[in-house]
Amino acid sequence: MATSEVDSYLSQFSGPGLLAAQDLRARLTALIPDGEEGMSYGMPVIKVAGKAVAGWAINKAHLGYYPHSSLVLDKVQGLEGYKKSKGALQIPFDKPLADQVLVELVAIRRAMLSV
Repeated sequence: MATSEVDSYLSQFSGPGLLAAQDLRARLTALIPDGEEGMSYGMPVIKVAGKAVAGWAINKAHLGYYPHSSLVLDKVQGLEGYKKSKGALQIPFDKPLADQVLVELVAIRRAMLSV
């Protein structure tokens, strides 16, 4: 898996979706400096020690954030106003997650994986 795969994925998009994705990607790579970027299930993912910590995808009107566990989202504070399912969070292009929320999402998933 390589960063070039994520770059290739991003090259398919433009406009607000691309800008929001680039911002989320930069924030996640800063939060997970020991992570390895790649693709999983057709979407960008950051793995640590081969285990998925955070995935995301560009959709029509939002970014999908995928913590790769159905247990993560219910443990995070500050998701009011965002649509979510058991294993996915919808982030409107014009409403990025607060830094603390993103930190919490990553920390909870890492703790679950012990990485």
